[in-house]
Amino acid sequence: MKCIIDQTRKTEVRKDGIPVLRVKVTGFFTLNVELFQGSKLIFKAKHFTIAFYRSIKILYQDLPDEIELLKTNLFSFNLLFRENELSIKYKLTKAILFQNWTEIGIINYSFGRKFTEMDLQSDDENLAMYFLILYFLFNPKENK
Repeated sequence: MKCIIDQTRKTEVRKDGIPVLRVKVTGFFTLNVELFQGSKLIFKAKHFTIAFYRSIKILYQDLPDEIELLKTNLFSFNLLFRENELSIKYKLTKAILFQNWTEIGIINYSFGRKFTEMDLQSDDENLAMYFLILYFLFNPKENK
């Protein structure tokens, strides 16, 4: 499954040119990250980072599966759902996507990260959405 992440004016995810997910980020020190499918709020979290500390708290979720965040070190979290653990390893020009420690996809960055492309070796739309949630929690871009 391939989709484009557009972070020009507003952040949205498009599949086959059609918007499927919209992200709204507000705040200053503490960021509120909200994900919408159409006009329906499906996920909300608080994201706070200062110096060598990061905190992310899920406030609301209306997803097909209940998800949890597992803190792996000072800055990293993995996403848990059912019997799966999702993680992202960030490199200079890409992010590598792992499901249960097996590489299953990649997010390629473009110059300035205005457009990025996610290529997942699965057609599971829920799995793609959970990777996007994890990605947006670590790459919040404030929208106006």
